[in-house]
Amino acid sequence: MVNVGISPASPVFSKRRAVPIRPRPGMAVVGALLLLGALGMAGPVQAQNQDGLTSLRWMAGCWAGTLSSGALYEEWWMPEVGGMMIGMSRMLRAGRTLSFEFLRIAMNEATPVYVAQPGGGVGTHFQLASLTDGRAVFENPEHDFPQRIIYAKPGAGAPFARIEGEGGGEARGLDFPLNRVPCPGG
Repeated sequence: MVNVGISPASPVFSKRRAVPIRPRPGMAVVGALLLLGALGMAGPVQAQNQDGLTSLRWMAGCWAGTLSSGALYEEWWMPEVGGMMIGMSRMLRAGRTLSFEFLRIAMNEATPVYVAQPGGGVGTHFQLASLTDGRAVFENPEHDFPQRIIYAKPGAGAPFARIEGEGGGEARGLDFPLNRVPCPGG
C-alpha cells in the first residue's frame, strides 16, 4: 500500500469538521522563504537524479538469450519515467516457466539502486558501485549470492548481464548472453 499522506483520521475520511489553520503574522514571509529555498534546491537535485538513470537508458527494451544450461532467459526493461526503471525477467525451458523476477532501478539520494525480487518476493538492494560508458556494476556485499550484478552494453564483446560473487566459499559467476529482441505485443 502506498502512503499518500491521508489517514483514516484525516478530514477526507472523517465526518468531523476540519479546523481551519489561522496564520500568524510573519508566517507568510517564512513560508515564502522556505518555498523559495526548496525551489532553488530542487533544480540541481532533480538534474542529478535524472543523470543517474539517464546513463542507464541503453538497458531499456527487451532482451533474450539461451543460457549455458539450455534455458531461455528473457529480461525486459521499461525506460526511466518518474525516477525509476522497471523490469522483469523469466527463465523458460520447454515452454514452462522455471523462475521469474521483478526488477527496478531507482535513485536513493544521488545513487541508482537495483532492486531484485526473485519470485516476486522481498526485494534485495544492490547499490551502483561503478558506472562507465556502457557498463554498470551494482553491489551488495552482505547478500549470500550474488554480491554483484553487472550489465554491459552489447557490442563490447561482453555478455549483456552477469551475476557473480562468493557462494559456498567459492567465487562463482553466471553469464547472461542476451541480444536485443522485439518487445512482445508491440
